[in-house]
Amino acid sequence: MKNISNSKKAFLLLASYFIILFTPKTNKNKENTVTYNPAYQTAETLPYATYDNKQIYIISEEEANNMKEIPTDDIYVVDRRHWANSTMIIQDSYRIKNLKEMKGILNILMKYENEHPSAWDRTLTSMEKEWLIHNICYFLNYEPARTRHVDFDNADEENFSNLINILSQMKEIIDSEENNEKTKTHTLKK
Repeated sequence: MKNISNSKKAFLLLASYFIILFTPKTNKNKENTVTYNPAYQTAETLPYATYDNKQIYIISEEEANNMKEIPTDDIYVVDRRHWANSTMIIQDSYRIKNLKEMKGILNILMKYENEHPSAWDRTLTSMEKEWLIHNICYFLNYEPARTRHVDFDNADEENFSNLINILSQMKEIIDSEENNEKTKTHTLKK
């Protein structure tokens, strides 16, 4: 690997990491279960659903701001679908690493949208990819404050439609940062 540039090494590492970390772990004996809470009302502190023994809370912005910390066994989704750029934000989304679990949670969000319609308009495929990219970036310590939560806003629907484009964009970012570092180093040597 001596002749491969640092950006290419980083890209290969990122692609390998993506494959290793997010290959679904299947347990044929375990069935994922979803239970919806019939007592749920929007913007209340009752769970909307339970998925594999994890409570799924869909909460308002105000409730999110009042939380001191997010309990580790539950999943909190901030509902900002009525903002100018409609979005749903999964708090501490990096904790969910299993693709099957991600898909289950995303299906719950889609059901919520069907029951409580808004201007929010995302596809499952693009949300899966966006979540994966957020997790990869978080685990690579790339802007962890920004990538620890995944935000499914309408503006990002097209950004995550093609995985090859996503990896190409990430390579461009890596190349750009490498060039910036070279420029800084070159400037410092003068």
